[in-house]
Amino acid sequence: MPPAPIPADAPNTAGTRRRPWIVGLAIVIGLALAGFAILANSSLPLNLDRARADLEERLSELAGRPVTVHGEASFRLLPRPVIQLSNLSLGRPGEAEALHIAHAFAQLDLIDGLFGRTDIARLTLVRPEFPAQAQDAAPPSTPSPQPQPRDTPMADEGPAHVAGRAMQGALRRFQGVRRVEIRDGLYRPSPGAAAISSINVDFAWDRQADPATLEGSFVWNGQPTRIDASLSRPTEFLAGRDSSIRIEVEAAPMSLAFDGTGAAGTPPVLEGRLEVETPSVARLNRWLGESAIQLPDFGAVRLETDVRLADDRAFLNRSALRLGDMRGQGALELALTDGAPPMLSGTLAFEQFDFDQFGTVIAPVPRNLLDLQRRIPLGFVRGFDLDLRLSAGQTRLAGVPMSDLAATMKFSGGLAILDIGDTTLLGGRGQARFTVDTNAATPQLTGTYALQAVNAGQLADRFSAPDARLTGTATITGQLDMPVGSWGQIARGNRITAKVDIASGTLAGLPTPAQLEAQGQGSFELSAEQEAMAFTRLRANLSSYSTFLRIEDMVLDTDQGSIDVSGLVSLGESVVSLDGVFKPANAEASLDDDGVFTSSKPLEFNLKGEWPELGVTVTPRAKPM
Repeated sequence: MPPAPIPADAPNTAGTRRRPWIVGLAIVIGLALAGFAILANSSLPLNLDRARADLEERLSELAGRPVTVHGEASFRLLPRPVIQLSNLSLGRPGEAEALHIAHAFAQLDLIDGLFGRTDIARLTLVRPEFPAQAQDAAPPSTPSPQPQPRDTPMADEGPAHVAGRAMQGALRRFQGVRRVEIRDGLYRPSPGAAAISSINVDFAWDRQADPATLEGSFVWNGQPTRIDASLSRPTEFLAGRDSSIRIEVEAAPMSLAFDGTGAAGTPPVLEGRLEVETPSVARLNRWLGESAIQLPDFGAVRLETDVRLADDRAFLNRSALRLGDMRGQGALELALTDGAPPMLSGTLAFEQFDFDQFGTVIAPVPRNLLDLQRRIPLGFVRGFDLDLRLSAGQTRLAGVPMSDLAATMKFSGGLAILDIGDTTLLGGRGQARFTVDTNAATPQLTGTYALQAVNAGQLADRFSAPDARLTGTATITGQLDMPVGSWGQIARGNRITAKVDIASGTLAGLPTPAQLEAQGQGSFELSAEQEAMAFTRLRANLSSYSTFLRIEDMVLDTDQGSIDVSGLVSLGESVVSLDGVFKPANAEASLDDDGVFTSSKPLEFNLKGEWPELGVTVTPRAKPM
């Protein structure tokens, strides 16, 4: 069936459908013409030199140094206005410490760009090279439109002053620049120091009421490092009022997190919770470039603390410290005074603290003859000062377990001092004071010690002398003096004295009064299995040198009499050479051949041989007592 004819007066719907596209195209063309008209009448295309000069002046204000552009300057308007400068130097012509930048891109607002204004919304610096000490260079000769804050530290300012002033200067200079990017930057803190390379960071501060953020990464001493920081109220901070601050730094040698508040001022203030962790203190020290302090590798350390920075001091309260498996709590103070070594002081309480663990890190036990000659590194004692009050529920020193320790540890002027005020050990109590002088050509250890009411048997076991079967309650005082430059020096040059007083005990390895009286004279052998001799009191003066022990005198009081012994013992070979005399307690009188009453003669004897099986030779004295 053929289609119905279209009426002549019917509307043309196809033409109506095309009309919106025609209207839209007309609007776009109109806007384009308006845009080109604005562009044709804008000042920027006609004043690129002025825009370049304005940008150079702004860069000079930001850097605090005169700017010279050695390369080309270019501009593009779309898709966003950007001015590019190439091959810049910040510093006076010919200055060795000038800062060099390969490219600088300044992004402007579109409206600002159309009207020739050079307020920077985003600044990108590509391959900037910050030379050593560039931060201390003189300000540009051309005066800045506004007075700049003093960013150069005074000689008497502490680190907190310097850090705070640097932060204030950076924030003030970057006010108005909403975003700054550094790409592939390089910075040398000082001549000859390792460079901070591959610097890729973004600094953003859109408006004065908005937070300021810094995030990015860099490579320091071969280790990639990530940084993420924010300042909630920069304008409040600059005005000296509190602003929330968050900082996170992450690298293989260290992780750091700070969350707190701060305020610019004189001095600046920083307060909040700090967490620092490192798998190795020695590795962290090398990474930070602290070559003046060669720390031993004490292992992993973690610190969680409330920190408050004031002037040149950091107060660390509610501190939780983990040293390997040892955990302590307390309060610390770190002083970083200009011209003086760092000073750490405070109080730490541990459940367990092992002095021997630190000792083996500093001076590992030798495994061969070469290890005996290896120098013991003690130079770190001169690198910083220390004044710590330590307490520990359980501890160990020289292989001796202790409990309820109260001690102080000090480093000052190259001296390391451990002062044990009181501790429980070997069933009794003890005190000691040890000093290591690292200033001498050969470091020297000196000290005194005192033990009261200790178990003599436990003490003998600790010195690997169980065959002595020593028992009793002992009081011991003494001194020690030895070089500690190497294990070889310690073995050859140690000098230790001891004054011993033991009540009501036993001792094996000496002939008993019954054996001496029964023998009268002649020789016999002591066996390791023979019964220990009981005594009511033992007094001895002992001294050791190298591997030899000298018994100056040792007196044993027994019910049968007293035994007085002196001589030399080779500790390395367990060889004994002693002379002694037995004086009977109840001397019986008798007539001699001349009819004179005389008392019993003392019995002299000597002991020789390898401990504990000794040969005994008995000889009566020529004269009676």
